[in-house]
Amino acid sequence: MVRTQQGIPVPAATIRAEDVSTHSAWVLDAYFTGTKGTHLDMQLAPHGLPPGSPLAATGTNLNGFIYDTSAANSIYNAAHLMVRKRSTHGPMMLGDYALGKSIDDASTIGGGTAVVVQNDADIAAERGLSSFDIRQQLRGFFFYQLSSGTTQRWLRGGWGERLLGNYRLNGVLTMNSGTPFTAHILGAATNNTATGARFPLRADQIAGACNGPGTLLEFFNTAAFVPPPPGQYSDAGRNTICGPGLFNLNLGINRNFIFGRDRQRRLDFRWEVTNLTNTPDYTGLDTVVNSATYGRVTSVGSMRSADLALRASF
Repeated sequence: MVRTQQGIPVPAATIRAEDVSTHSAWVLDAYFTGTKGTHLDMQLAPHGLPPGSPLAATGTNLNGFIYDTSAANSIYNAAHLMVRKRSTHGPMMLGDYALGKSIDDASTIGGGTAVVVQNDADIAAERGLSSFDIRQQLRGFFFYQLSSGTTQRWLRGGWGERLLGNYRLNGVLTMNSGTPFTAHILGAATNNTATGARFPLRADQIAGACNGPGTLLEFFNTAAFVPPPPGQYSDAGRNTICGPGLFNLNLGINRNFIFGRDRQRRLDFRWEVTNLTNTPDYTGLDTVVNSATYGRVTSVGSMRSADLALRASF
C-alpha cells in the first residue's frame, strides 16, 4: 500500500517479482478500505457576523484573528476490485477500480488551502465532500513483449530480427471522476467586518449543480447558486459542484539493438508518449458567483507530448 498526498491509502500499481509466473494466470482481488480521522485542523473566525449584517455598521473594538483548533473529523470508505494477468510470455496487465467517498469538516486536510468555517455557531454546516474526493477511479498498466526476436516465436535471426524483433510495449491508463468545487461569493459584501477577517463565504444553492452543459464557458449549472440575502449566512454546503474528470493514456516502446562482432555494443531506443489521445485535463473552474468568468474552465493540464531517447553503450 502507498499513501497519497491526501492521506488516502491506495494499492501500489506496480508489478512485483512474485507476479511473474511461468504460466499465464488471471488473479482477481476484492477488498475494502476504511479510514477515520479525528482531532484534525479546523480554523474559526470568532465573533463573526453574517455578510451585510446591520450590526457591522456599529463598529467593534475586536481585532480580527483566526482561531486554529483540532475539532475536525473525516471519514473515507472505498471498495476496490483488482485484476491481474501475469505471464512470462504474452501481455502482462494490472487493473484497479475503486469506488469510494471521502467526507470531512476539516480546514486543511490533504494539504489544501485553509478554509475558515463560515459560521462558527453552525460547524455542522461544514460537513461535506472532501476537496480531494474522487468517487470513481480506474488505473491500468500493461506490458507486452512482441512475439518476434531472438527468444520469440517469429523472426529469429537475420534482418527481420534486426529491424522488427525484441520490441517491448508498455502503457499506463488513468480514468477518474473529478474532485468537487465550492461556490463562493467575494467582494465587500462578504467581509466579516466584526473581526476584520476577510475570507470567501459560500453562496446560496437553489438547484443541482452537476447537471450543467459541460462546456468551457459553462461547465456546471451556474443557475444553481445565488448570493445570500444581506445579513444571512448561505445555505450551500462545501464542495457541491462536480468537477471535471480525467482520462489519460501514456504509451512507451523500447528496444535494445546489439551489434558488433563481439556483441558487446548496444544501442538503447526508447519512445514515450504522454497523453496519447491528447484529451484535455481541465484543472480549474471559476466558482465565484459574482465573477465575470463564473462557471468557466480556468486552467488545463499538459497536452500530448512525445520523447525520443537513444543511448549507445560500447
